[in-house]
Amino acid sequence: MANANNLIPVMSANSVPSGICSADSELSAAWYAFNHNLSDFWHSGPATDFIHYLQYQFDAAVIIKQYSITGARDAPYIPVNWTLLGSNTGAFAGEETTLDTQTNQFPNGIVSTRIYDFVNTVAYLYYRLAITGPTGAGYNTTYCVIAEFQLNSGEYSCVYPITIDNDTVKATTYYGAGWEPYKSVSPNSCLAGGWDNWISAEKTTNQRFHIDLGTTKKIERIYYQNGHYGGIADDISVQNFTFWGSNSADDFNDLTYANDGTWNQLTTETSVMIKHIAANFEDQQYILVTNNTAYRYYAFKFADNWGNTGIMGTRLTTLQVSNIIHAPTTNIKKFCGVEYSKIKKISNKEIALIKKINRIT
Repeated sequence: MANANNLIPVMSANSVPSGICSADSELSAAWYAFNHNLSDFWHSGPATDFIHYLQYQFDAAVIIKQYSITGARDAPYIPVNWTLLGSNTGAFAGEETTLDTQTNQFPNGIVSTRIYDFVNTVAYLYYRLAITGPTGAGYNTTYCVIAEFQLNSGEYSCVYPITIDNDTVKATTYYGAGWEPYKSVSPNSCLAGGWDNWISAEKTTNQRFHIDLGTTKKIERIYYQNGHYGGIADDISVQNFTFWGSNSADDFNDLTYANDGTWNQLTTETSVMIKHIAANFEDQQYILVTNNTAYRYYAFKFADNWGNTGIMGTRLTTLQVSNIIHAPTTNIKKFCGVEYSKIKKISNKEIALIKKINRIT
């Protein structure tokens, strides 16, 4: 599933349906990194010192504030260092703007999706991922492979605990070392292949999952990838749930399922998490949250799974804040007793009359 913020359409060729995908070289076409399908990928040709690029040209300039990269199953070919560039000419001969730079990403060749936020107020036609080479042992130094590259409006950003460990992420139970709850919150989690995330300790119902963000945040969306093991055992995915917020440390530390303390239940657009697809790759899902209060602590109450008789768990459970500036819905400002929105719909002559009646010069 594509990120709801992604401004690139589902591509079926380098210029279909719109925009233009391109790369420095193509053993597999560039558009495979923009088709919202993680089972295939862009595969570069050989290049000295791993110098490659992957690019998308919009039909009209857009403002991008976030992007994501998903490594392909060929882990040794995952990019490690890169710069995101923006241009309105496509020349990339010095006129471009550096938007973001990352180094030493995808540690140990772990295949996952990484999301990056950056500050940008300028609309560009061309966005280029300039890849400058891997640095770790075991990485290929010639070819590059990317399963998915998304350019996002940045309406939502992921937020994490200040430190991600057993002190900031807790669950009612977990299976043991290697399956701790915090591993389903970390952006470094492996989301395909074998299990390296939270699973319950032989429980299939009534599991709390608590997150301490360290500071108060108004969470308005949940980003998750549900449980599976190498594309099978997808019935361990959690199913029915409720979502809660609190500013009480006592609430956070109480993992008894029935104890709601001073937790406040938040409204979600659905109370069911979708079962992971029966395939060994990522399956991104999003749930909107109605929330007007900033909380430090958030809780999921997972009631059951999708039918597995032994365990339940998620591969990733991440909280997101909205970057959208909402128009006021109450206390609308008025000019001479008339709402601004209505003044825009009347003539200058009528506005002059309103001023005169109210003795405004």
